[in-house]
Amino acid sequence: MEKSISIKDSLKLNIEDIANNSDAIILKLDGLIDTYNSSLLQKEVLDTLSSYTKVIFDCSKLTYVSSTGIGTFTVFLKHVKEKNGTIILTGLQQKVLEIFQLLGFSKFFNIIDTLD
Repeated sequence: MEKSISIKDSLKLNIEDIANNSDAIILKLDGLIDTYNSSLLQKEVLDTLSSYTKVIFDCSKLTYVSSTGIGTFTVFLKHVKEKNGTIILTGLQQKVLEIFQLLGFSKFFNIIDTLD
C-alpha cells in the first residue's frame, strides 16, 4: 500500500508498506507538526497503525515539531507498545532532534540517522 495524505496545508503524510514485512510500515512526514494539525495527524496515523507493530517515521523532511506534536508521537508510541511493537524515528533534522532532547523524549524513542 502506498498512500499520500495532506494534513492541513502544513504537513504531508506518505504511507508505504515494507516489502516482505507485513507487520512493518514507513510513515514519511513532510512539513511541520503543530497544535493545529497534530490531532488530524494522530487520527490518520492511529487508523493506519492498527495492523502494524513495527513503525518507522521518516522525519527527514519534518521541519518543526511543537510540544503538542511531541505528545502526538507519545500517543503513537503507547499504541504500538501495547502490541509489543516498536517505533523508529529516522532522519531527524537537528532542530527537531533538539526539541525531543530538550523535552526529555529522546530516551523513549529509537532514533537513528538514516532510513538505510
